[in-house]
Amino acid sequence: MLGLPPANTILTRQAGGHLPLPSIAERFGLSVAAAAGEMTILGLCRLLGIEAHTRPGFTANVDTDLAGKFELALELLRQGHDLAMLHVKATDILAHDRNPQGKADFIRKVDR
Repeated sequence: MLGLPPANTILTRQAGGHLPLPSIAERFGLSVAAAAGEMTILGLCRLLGIEAHTRPGFTANVDTDLAGKFELALELLRQGHDLAMLHVKATDILAHDRNPQGKADFIRKVDR
């Protein structure tokens, strides 16, 4: 080694650039809203013109306020949206953690 301190930053150029995309409303004529707690999904929704909603208890893990997400999705439909997307990430997290029993248990929780 060269005796230098370890790198603690990666600087990228134009990583946030993207081509403009038509919104869901423009492309399909639908009013879409989402209930989510994960920043990538919330950002993707905004990029696609989907009305993104989150609340303090919404996370991307097993501790998420699942009932709150379902309540919000129903509220968004009652407000007149054609489609309400409810994002649940915990099953993916549990799979990455190699926890099949936890994933099965969480799927049962969603199913209830």
